[in-house]
Amino acid sequence: MKKFTIAATVMALAISTPAMAEDNFSGAKANAVVGYDAVRIGGTSFDGVAFGAALGYDLQSDGLVYGAEVELTDSSTKVFGFGVSRDIYAGARLGHTIGEDALLYAKVGYTNARISGIGIKVDGVRAGAGVEYNVSESMFVRGEYRYSNYELGATRHQGVVSLGVKF
Repeated sequence: MKKFTIAATVMALAISTPAMAEDNFSGAKANAVVGYDAVRIGGTSFDGVAFGAALGYDLQSDGLVYGAEVELTDSSTKVFGFGVSRDIYAGARLGHTIGEDALLYAKVGYTNARISGIGIKVDGVRAGAGVEYNVSESMFVRGEYRYSNYELGATRHQGVVSLGVKF
């Protein structure tokens, strides 16, 4: 009977542990973004620095995290007055926690960039993946790779880092 009681207790704790896990990634967030930006338009390639800000909201269910985010960035990727400047992004992300403070995630969404020098805007799709780490209850850092594919054959590869706050 003693073995049965111990086994039942261990089983109950194992089943209830996910329900007791904290929702460390749920809630509203704001973060600053900066990183490497490589753009290709037609046969022209150039690179520079992307910088901007993002807002998002995540929900966590056990180890699964899902949410939405919007971002506004600019870029120094310009050659002779020609380049990609303002970029607007709206999308979703889905991830899974690693321990209590780390999150691996993938993202996908709509992006719109302004091509400076010729004054046109192009629509596209962005996909990416990253890791987020909670530095404290109210602050986090991220590292992320993302790829954007726009109309007119324009593409963009970015490697960015973020520092953010949770509300």
